[in-house]
Amino acid sequence: NEAYVGLHRAMADRVTVEYEVFYSPWQRWFLDKAFPTADGGLAVFTRDVTERKEAERQIRQGAEELRTLLDTLPIGVFFAHDPDCRSITGNRAANALLRSPAAENLSLTAPAGEQPTHFRVYRGGTEYRPDELPMQRAGRGEVVRQEEMEIVFDDGGVIYELMSASPLFDPQGRVRGVVAGALDISDRRRAEALLAGQKTVMEMVATGRPLPDVLAAVCRVIEGQEP
Repeated sequence: NEAYVGLHRAMADRVTVEYEVFYSPWQRWFLDKAFPTADGGLAVFTRDVTERKEAERQIRQGAEELRTLLDTLPIGVFFAHDPDCRSITGNRAANALLRSPAAENLSLTAPAGEQPTHFRVYRGGTEYRPDELPMQRAGRGEVVRQEEMEIVFDDGGVIYELMSASPLFDPQGRVRGVVAGALDISDRRRAEALLAGQKTVMEMVATGRPLPDVLAAVCRVIEGQEP
């Protein structure tokens, strides 16, 4: 065990050795420190560290529960690890939204060579400047709520998402990073477009518009339902 190995090493190598042991009869953890003594023996000092070990266990358990929760959420969750948003990672849903591998940097303001190149981000048909993106603005202290965005992929695919982003602060009150949530609203947008298209077609029919115009409007409605 740790105590046996530690004590033998301290004795044989004449070095100070530190190790932790669990004493089953007392159900307690101890931190031992063994010092070589001038007479060829060892002096061992011990300290009860049960509370620290229990706190570490609870932290590990909480971190594991948080990772599991994030990976099961159907909402994309993004984390910027610096105020400039040069490094952004996400949960499983976030990577799925952006069609990106789990280990990839998702930031469009990442260093050269790390930026994703397979999608662009628009708002109202206008492409965002990198510094205008919601997370980058949150990195400057802004709280962004439910901003609608269009993600256009290099294969022509488009998704619509609703993003909120908030800054994270260090103990001195400085922005240290950003957390953001993104909800895929593509189905809702297509449903709204379908209803609007149907209304337009019915109005064209009711007002006696030429058949080719009506058919062209129907085709536009159908095309608007493609992902």
